[in-house]
Amino acid sequence: MWNDPITTSTDMLQVLSLCASDSVQQERPVSPGPSCVSLKSDKSMGHPIEFSKDKQRVQQETPDSSVPSGVSFKSDKSMGHPPEFSQEDVSTDQSVQSPQSHQMDLSSILKLVEANIITFMKSELKRFERLLSPGSESQGEDEEVVDGEDEEKQRSAREAALKITLHVLMNMDQKELADTLEKTSAVSSNPSHLRELDLSYNNPGDSGKLLSSLLEDPHYKLQTLSVDHDSECWLKSALRKYACELTPDLNTIHPQLYLTQGNRKLVHDSKGHQNNYPEHPERFDQWTQMLCREPLSGRCYWEAEWEGYGAYVGLTYRRLVRKGGNNDCAIGYNDMSWSLYCNDKSYDAFHNIKSTPILLPSSSSRRVGVYLDWQGATLSFYSVSSDTLTHLHTFHATFTEPLYVVLWPWLDSAITLCRVRQF
Repeated sequence: MWNDPITTSTDMLQVLSLCASDSVQQERPVSPGPSCVSLKSDKSMGHPIEFSKDKQRVQQETPDSSVPSGVSFKSDKSMGHPPEFSQEDVSTDQSVQSPQSHQMDLSSILKLVEANIITFMKSELKRFERLLSPGSESQGEDEEVVDGEDEEKQRSAREAALKITLHVLMNMDQKELADTLEKTSAVSSNPSHLRELDLSYNNPGDSGKLLSSLLEDPHYKLQTLSVDHDSECWLKSALRKYACELTPDLNTIHPQLYLTQGNRKLVHDSKGHQNNYPEHPERFDQWTQMLCREPLSGRCYWEAEWEGYGAYVGLTYRRLVRKGGNNDCAIGYNDMSWSLYCNDKSYDAFHNIKSTPILLPSSSSRRVGVYLDWQGATLSFYSVSSDTLTHLHTFHATFTEPLYVVLWPWLDSAITLCRVRQF
């Protein structure tokens, strides 16, 4: 029984609203921590919020209003499913490698290449050491048995290693060691085919003992070996067989120089002597020099003996400048000539103004031997004592024109062209 009748629509709405609020039930999973739902709106009473279970979303419908309205949810279970992003939303294409990453990969590859080259060269240097050590008992111990394409690759790699080693030895002025290594490597590179070797016109040095031991080595089929161990005989047969005759070019002789002893001795004295040779456009007028007539190419050997204060001996292209006192007129002081300067206190090699000091030879000989291998791109100077050669210096150059002998005696000095008997 109602004590107060409901007389207005407003009262009726309030009652319905209270009943509706009492009938709302909230279900949520058991949670170890607090969880809440808060609703705030001055218009929220118009339509109750619907929680749709099948779509797993919250729908809120409110009449249009200019007053702000909001719904906030807070729960410790809200992280149950992390958000998912589609592959199309990723702006960075991982298939494209950055320049930094590419550079790192290249650097790593080159480091591996470097390590492999070092390992290979160490192995080859050990092999070269055995080749250069007479009496070695491990000549063929580490040789791999390979065939076909692998054999060709191994041969090419070893040839490259040999060329690098020979190049470094030549730059270290170790020509004799380089020659020995080249000879022994040629023998050892194909032991099953080489049957006869003639080195009569060479100087094998200590490698001659190694080459002789190959006759008894079962790994080799070498049957005949001709080796000249005599250094004197080597000098005669190896270099003197290339001896060349030289003739002074009187058109180039400086006015203060004169010839004696059948035009073989060139003298420069301090008495102001003037020769009687006629004027010529090819004559030197400042530096006291003289050329020889013969253009030299191929292999040539000649000797000269100096006396007095000092002298230059060398070779030049024909186009050496004759007039004036500039560097392009003096042998060894430009790029077209090479020379050796000798005196009692020092020896020096000159090319393009650059000077290379040389240790004085142990003998007191003032005779110099000069050997040109034009095709081989070498020009070597030796100290000659009796029939013994002492290497002084070797120039390495690619010659492009025939070369001519130049003699340059200093004041109160002389140079004699020696007769060399050809063998």
